[in-house]
Formats: sequence, C-alpha cells, structure tokens
Amino acid sequence: MFVSVFVQHLKLGITHIININGLDHVLFIVVMIAVYTHRDAKKILWIITSFTIAHSLTLLLSLLKILIIPANWVEAIIPLTIMFTCIENLYICQLQDYRVIVSGIFGLVHGMGFSNSFQEIYDTEFSLTEHLLPFNLGIEVGQLIIVTVILTLQKSIMQYTRLTLKQWNTLFSLTVLCVSMYWFILRCTKL
Repeated sequence: MFVSVFVQHLKLGITHIININGLDHVLFIVVMIAVYTHRDAKKILWIITSFTIAHSLTLLLSLLKILIIPANWVEAIIPLTIMFTCIENLYICQLQDYRVIVSGIFGLVHGMGFSNSFQEIYDTEFSLTEHLLPFNLGIEVGQLIIVTVILTLQKSIMQYTRLTLKQWNTLFSLTVLCVSMYWFILRCTKL
C-alpha cells in the first residue's frame, strides 16, 4: 500500500510540474538556466536543487498552516520572480554564484503556489512520507526532465541557427519576460 501511494504521489508531482497549469513554474526554471549550457550541469543541478529545497519548505509550512498568504497574492508574485530573472539574464553579463541563492529565495514563493495545488487534493490530512515527500521528489524529477529537454533543444537550435548563447538568452528571456508581464497584469486584476 505504501509503495503504491508513494508512486502515485511521485507521478502527481511530475505531472504537476509538466503540465499547462504549471507553466509559470516551468518558465521560471527554464529562464533560470537560459544563460547556461549543458557544460554547466553542476551549476544547473545546484540551482534546481536550491529551488526544490526552498519550495519544499514553504509547501510544508503552508500545509501546516504556519505560513498563510492568500493564494491570489502568491499567484501574482510568481510572475515577478520570472520577470526579475529575465531582466537579470538580459542585463547582467556575468552571473555570479548567487543565482543558487536567488533560485532558493524564489523557490520559497513558488512553494506557496505548489501548496495551493496540493491543498486542492488534501484539505486537512496528508502524510509527510506517503504524500508530501514523493510529491516533492516528483517535482524535482519533473524539473530535471524539463532541464534535460530544454538543454537538448537549446544545443540543437543554437547549432542549427548559429545563435550564440547571448543571442539565445536574449531571445528567450525577452519572450518569457513578455509572457510573465502579461501573467502579472492578469493576476493583479484578481487581487
């Protein structure tokens, strides 16, 4: 029984991040790595792991009702994290190692967003080991799948089009910046 529930929630975490409803989280992860290539795998892994640890913390605190922030506020703040990252990608020539910290800080915000989805499934009762742990592991696996796909596409597109990393980053970051600005405006109308 435990194994089947664990696997079910692992799959739930993966599908939560890899679906159209999780697109804001996907774009955040993708724009965080837009300035890197497959050769930066270690940095990317630290960035993704920092995000996962941080969102796991706020997800837990939100589910335990220790941290309570209205869902519509959280949903409005999430596009700001994406916008900030896009702007940073466009204007900071050499990113420092603090991107791991920024990813963690923004992961705190995204974790509150994940908690809204999780609470739709479990109103009051959930098990840390049967539900929450595999859900978070599923999100991490989903993010690693996304990163792998994006880095593979990035490499192919850059080779085919002869785009430099800077050009790729500019094109991608500007596109995502426009999408996140739209989301921010749209979500602010719901406050």
